[in-house]
Amino acid sequence: MKKQNYIQIQAVLLWLLLSPLATFSQSFSLRQAVEAANASCPINLGTLGECTRIDYTNNVVTYYYSVNERIENIAELKKNPSLFRQSIMSSLTNPAGDLKMMVSMCLDKGASLRFVHKGKTSGQTISATISPAELKNCLADRTTSNEDRLREMVAISRTQMPMPMMEGMTMADMRIEGTDVIYVVKYDPQRFNFTRPAYADLKNAIIGQFGKLSETELSVFRLIAACNMGLIYRYTNEQTGSNRDIRLSNNEIRNNIPQK
Repeated sequence: MKKQNYIQIQAVLLWLLLSPLATFSQSFSLRQAVEAANASCPINLGTLGECTRIDYTNNVVTYYYSVNERIENIAELKKNPSLFRQSIMSSLTNPAGDLKMMVSMCLDKGASLRFVHKGKTSGQTISATISPAELKNCLADRTTSNEDRLREMVAISRTQMPMPMMEGMTMADMRIEGTDVIYVVKYDPQRFNFTRPAYADLKNAIIGQFGKLSETELSVFRLIAACNMGLIYRYTNEQTGSNRDIRLSNNEIRNNIPQK
């Protein structure tokens, strides 16, 4: 249950925080930095897919990703490319670590950043190019709040749903209600029998998985915690429509997610 369909586009960008750029100082050229990062490709992004290559051509730094379409539905994203682009722009408003370094080097060189996502199954692609002027505007725009980023995360996640999790279980929806983010999971009662004791065990299991998640996977929980919100897993019997909720309070999220 720990694999959540969070903001995949922003999650992909987070790998930059762990990239080989950390070994470079600002004195190195943009081309050298890109070549060093590309030398580490393909870079495994877990269930999402991988970064296959990075290049620097015609003053554009391009990141190419091969993505799992069960996690990121390229066909649905192509119906709303502005949402894809908006998510990337939002991620660049407050860059940190190596992502900040890359943005800074692109600005110094007057280079653009381009992100290309290709579906592993369909071969379909979607891309967005951020110009130097737009990068400057992103850095100047500090008004994007955690709440705004969370709403963007939910909007993009909903374009990917319904998403099969395993046989007999589907992530059907994600939404914000009051002070909670809700994941709606529909299940086949012929395969799963969630009794009240099982729900208690499942909550403990969810909390127990926090320490095993990658920084990318933890990013959504940190964002929810930063918004002072709780998290609900709503398990819905697909035959009767009855619901059982497992709620993690904001304190439970904060107290159990590993610190950076």
